[in-house]
Amino acid sequence: MRNSGNFDIYVMPSSGGEAKRLTFHSSPDVPGSFMGDDKSVLFTSARQDSAANVQFPMSVFRELHGISVKGGEAALVLTQPAISAAVDLTCPRLVYHL
Repeated sequence: MRNSGNFDIYVMPSSGGEAKRLTFHSSPDVPGSFMGDDKSVLFTSARQDSAANVQFPMSVFRELHGISVKGGEAALVLTQPAISAAVDLTCPRLVYHL
């Protein structure tokens, strides 16, 4: 949803209602999927680039982040690009493409 000058992550009840903004970063955030427990959301954003990530040392490649559906600070999940990331609900693994 683009409401505040850039793209941020919002959640709302599937039955309708008010949307809750989860991210407030100046970099555009692109939603991926809910985590298996439905308590957090995966999204990509070009917020930082780990010094250890020599494969893709450019900010144009978005890192994978997660954030609680209740809000709070986003956590870095992967420093490498993880486009269209989704959680496999049958076992603890993540599927994505570069």
